[in-house]
Amino acid sequence: MSRKREDSANVEVSGIFSQRVRASGRDAACDKVEVFAGAALFDIQMADKPPTRVGQEHPVTVAVRCRPRSREESVTSRPQNATATYVPAVGGKVVVQTEGRHATEETTEVAFDYCYGEDVKTQQIFQDLGQPVLDNALRFINGTIFAYGQTGSGKTHSMLGSPEEDGIIPLLCKELFQRLSVVAASRDQACPVRLAVRCSYVEVYQEQLTDLLVAKGKESGPHNFKPLKIRDHPQLGIYIQNAEEPEVKTYQEILNMIHAGNRRRVVAAHAMNERSSRSHAIFTIRLLEITTARAGNVSVPAVRRWSKINLVDLAGTERQKDTQARGIRLQESSNINKSLMTLQNVILTLLHNKEHPSHKKVVAYRESKLTQLLRESLGGNACCCMLATVSPTHNCAPQSVLTLKYAAAASKLKFRVNQNAEIDAVDSLKAEVEALRAQLREAQTGQRGCVTLFHLGHTASKAGGYWGNPRCQRPC
Repeated sequence: MSRKREDSANVEVSGIFSQRVRASGRDAACDKVEVFAGAALFDIQMADKPPTRVGQEHPVTVAVRCRPRSREESVTSRPQNATATYVPAVGGKVVVQTEGRHATEETTEVAFDYCYGEDVKTQQIFQDLGQPVLDNALRFINGTIFAYGQTGSGKTHSMLGSPEEDGIIPLLCKELFQRLSVVAASRDQACPVRLAVRCSYVEVYQEQLTDLLVAKGKESGPHNFKPLKIRDHPQLGIYIQNAEEPEVKTYQEILNMIHAGNRRRVVAAHAMNERSSRSHAIFTIRLLEITTARAGNVSVPAVRRWSKINLVDLAGTERQKDTQARGIRLQESSNINKSLMTLQNVILTLLHNKEHPSHKKVVAYRESKLTQLLRESLGGNACCCMLATVSPTHNCAPQSVLTLKYAAAASKLKFRVNQNAEIDAVDSLKAEVEALRAQLREAQTGQRGCVTLFHLGHTASKAGGYWGNPRCQRPC
């Protein structure tokens, strides 16, 4: 069952959590948003969710999902399979029962934006988390959804789905192309503006970045690849150099890309999970508003606005005594826990800097490839959603408490978002030329003062020549 937390409500967090979490106020809901694209006006139907206001701070949306029991866990006669974590039918909270000191039970109750029990379908989670992110992306605002939790708690099932049920990523892609098809049907074919969709799929394995859209050669082995590098563009932000980012035009094309990438992702079995993800996977959807301008007889395409959606399936936190990992599996587990610990430290540092602006700490984004990729999502220009997954069994209760504690810290973060827009260089240069001509005409009419012309690095003054030399008569 899901339940949205009330406005300005105090949520008491008992047990380990002694602090109070205050829910942020929500704005009125809107039915649609008008996307202006050059000369065209796209009316795209939006979900019945509050709009994200540009330039204002917005909190991280945190949801918790308790997965159903597996076949092995259905044997309730075993003590480790007893129910310890569950979501009540009313109240919108997660309850965890753990063994405390002196063989007594401690009960931890935590409330978040959304809490989902074992009977909730992924479609409902997508409507609560995925649709607002997609709405913002169509308004050219970046968004991120990442799943965090213990290994075997249902992160990959929630994000990628299964043959029986689609995950958040396929559902979001299907909804995206359904909306774009409505736009294409109502748009004039002569309109010089179109929306393009580009996708990339990468994984962070052993602190190395590799492209899941590129097939690995059999002779090189599954773990021998050429790592990619992360770059920072002044306008486009964080991007991966030499990563494949093809344009997709149908839902079937993007679904084939997802399936191809999933087959190349590194998975392995251990004591807690038969198909455990050994890497962090990041599926990125980039929306580009492309306008076509005429330069003589040549059509020149230009990107006016864009947005980026990061859909992240994190590898699960692991304890060696539970997974019984050995050899390469133990090395993988060490790198997974290291990157997740760096992610936790980044969030805690951002929270410290917000609470203590006069004693800010350096945010260690570069300590892990994962935090480098998510730098814009965690501390920059993006709407962020976190899906924390927990297991219902008693032996996973301590890790479930740690997951909820981490999610409670993330729920306190607030980010200021902006629309991604790029001013056309031609229009900018034309405006600058007109301004310089106006200044030159003002100087020639005998007005007092000095006019400065930025032309090939020269500076002209009415009182003297160039560079203050009255003998210099070199024209601009």
